[in-house]
Amino acid sequence: MKNLIEKINLYLKKVKHYLDNNKSFVYVFMLGFIILGYGFFFNSNAFIKNENKKSFTTSIAEIKTIGDYNIQVRSRKYSPTSNTVEFYVYCENASNFAESKLQFELREQNNPLEVIETNVRRLDKNNYIVRAKVHKNWTVLSLGVGEFEEENVLDSLKISNQEQNQNKAVEMVKFYVERNDIESVLSLKERTANEYLSDGIDIEIDIINEKIKEETKGIEEKNVNIKTLEENIKKLKEEQVYQTEIEISDSNNQINSIQDAIKTLNIEIEDSNKKIKEFKDKIQKLQEKKADYLKK
Repeated sequence: MKNLIEKINLYLKKVKHYLDNNKSFVYVFMLGFIILGYGFFFNSNAFIKNENKKSFTTSIAEIKTIGDYNIQVRSRKYSPTSNTVEFYVYCENASNFAESKLQFELREQNNPLEVIETNVRRLDKNNYIVRAKVHKNWTVLSLGVGEFEEENVLDSLKISNQEQNQNKAVEMVKFYVERNDIESVLSLKERTANEYLSDGIDIEIDIINEKIKEETKGIEEKNVNIKTLEENIKKLKEEQVYQTEIEISDSNNQINSIQDAIKTLNIEIEDSNKKIKEFKDKIQKLQEKKADYLKK
């Protein structure tokens, strides 16, 4: 230990002697330290992830409601080679009797006042394809989906013919996507309605499979709970050997309560199994439907 201290003292003396005879080294070292410090500060985002950065992207699973409509953007694609974006939009009318009056409005964060021209195709009563050309440097896109009503052309003679023919938005919801969150594809050529609908079926099957996973996970958790409750009943019954009549009565009440909880869990498991069977039947029908689409 003593030898180590002596070696450290000797080393420090050598360093001090070097600095005393090389004054410029101190300034060079300080300058280098300052430059590195500034460099790290101005480029810290390259090294440290900003956990507080706000995400604008709407979850692909999110469903938004306007009036009687439930709207979901089920697919978002972008081709950097053609600067084309494509949205697959699913619309479900809860009332199932009114003709859809949905229209779409696309904007970009860097120029929010400009409405980007879109090409909208209604594939069937529920499915839409929205395509558009966007600026190559776009950052965040906002797809507005609104329920519209036609303007009365007799409302005012001062309104131009073009303004008269435009539709007036009654209500609108917006779906956002950041450039980093959109699916990037090499080519994004427009396809037939049946090809799009076939893709839509694949998306719907994926959604149903996720529901099956959720139900299966719920069943597993309930089975674990049932096993725990059964262990509790076993312990209560074992303790009854050493209990008084009043204590036995209390234990029986606890056992009855636990048994009721087990019955409830078993009913819920049975319901989940019925749902899973229904989901699997639905997937089979969708696969048949997809096969029919591809034949056409």
